[in-house]
Amino acid sequence: PVPRSDDVFNPYIAYCQRRSMPRAEITLHAKRHFSLGVSAYTNVTSPLRRYFDLIAQRQLRAILGIDEPYTYQELDRLLADLEPAVSRATAISQARNRYWLLKFLATCQGKTLKAQVLDRFPNRFQIWLEELCMDADIPLAFGRNLLPEQHIDVVVESVLPQEDVLKLRLKA
Repeated sequence: PVPRSDDVFNPYIAYCQRRSMPRAEITLHAKRHFSLGVSAYTNVTSPLRRYFDLIAQRQLRAILGIDEPYTYQELDRLLADLEPAVSRATAISQARNRYWLLKFLATCQGKTLKAQVLDRFPNRFQIWLEELCMDADIPLAFGRNLLPEQHIDVVVESVLPQEDVLKLRLKA
């Protein structure tokens, strides 16, 4: 079961909920939206931002009798053409955001940051850097059994933004 809280943002609860959600998917078949609890869902924003939004708006215009709808085959071809580009754009956006966070953290070497433990893996802990709202990893602290939701202090050891490297250690 996924923990829930209606009061205050809790990074651990958000992490558990995020891990339990299926990945977002663009498809031609109606699928249930996990967090909204609806049987079908579409996302439409400015057609200047995303071509998928322009396609959705054209289909809505067709329902209103203003335009001709795309055929299933046309939509299938558009989806096949656009999906890799959308995946690349998402990855680039995430990498850009991480780069600038790391660029800032490079100015914090030797400083202590507040964190919360999210998960334990075979050779690392996943943590939440509270001030930056950022997930990060620290190596297993031998002799220390950290628990999910535990608040800890970590020290920024080294940061190489261009190599996407962030080395943190548990403060003694």
